Amino acid sequence: FCINSERNELFHHMVGRSRISSVYLIQFCYIHYVFSMLRRRDYILIFSTNDFTYILFCLDATLHKSFLLENEVAKYSNISTKIESIFKDAAADTGIRKIPVVFINFEFKDIIEKLSYSYYVYDVGRIDEDKIIKKYIGVL
Repeated sequence: FCINSERNELFHHMVGRSRISSVYLIQFCYIHYVFSMLRRRDYILIFSTNDFTYILFCLDATLHKSFLLENEVAKYSNISTKIESIFKDAAADTGIRKIPVVFINFEFKDIIEKLSYSYYVYDVGRIDEDKIIKKYIGVL
């Protein structure tokens, strides 16, 4: 699920010193936000945060497949290849052939434009990540 347990220095640092009541993975915050905003259950979600681009395939509002790319390798060809593999697997498993590719906080507008020629693309634009997280944990 797009988590590198060796890089969780903050979590490991806090374990002995603080009381931790919950850990929220950022990809689930985004999935919840897209579902609550668009009311779509099937989609590919692409978003960037910090130095990474996440590509998540949600089917029936459940995460089915995920990819994590460092932003410096988040090029059109890499993203397009990941989307194609999702569509190939989804068509074989479920018969789904067309689902939207949703972008949030994705700065590479040239990639979105290129992908829009082949896929149904919905660019949400920039949304404050704190708002996305707060919506997931029930603060908003």
